[in-house]
Amino acid sequence: MAQIIVIQPDGKFSLWSTFFDEWFMVDLDEEDVIKYFEDKDRKRSIESTKEVIEELKAGGKPYPFAQTWEELNEIAKTTEAEENA
Repeated sequence: MAQIIVIQPDGKFSLWSTFFDEWFMVDLDEEDVIKYFEDKDRKRSIESTKEVIEELKAGGKPYPFAQTWEELNEIAKTTEAEENA
C-alpha cells in the first residue's frame, strides 16, 4: 500500500492511501508527516531484521549472496594479506 503526501490549500499536509483511495491522515504539519514515515520505516526495519535473524538461526540463507562466518573470514584474511603485501 502506498501513501502519497499531498499539500493542502492551507499549507498543511495530508496522506492519501492508494490502496483504499481515501485520505487517512489530514491537517498534518511537516513534522507530523516525517514522524509518521519514520515510525512506519522503523517498524518495517525491525520486522525485517527479526526475519533475517530467525532465518539465520534456522540455518537458512536470508540473502541470495549470504555467506557464512568462515567464508567471510577467509575473504577478510585475503584482503588483509593483499593490503599488507
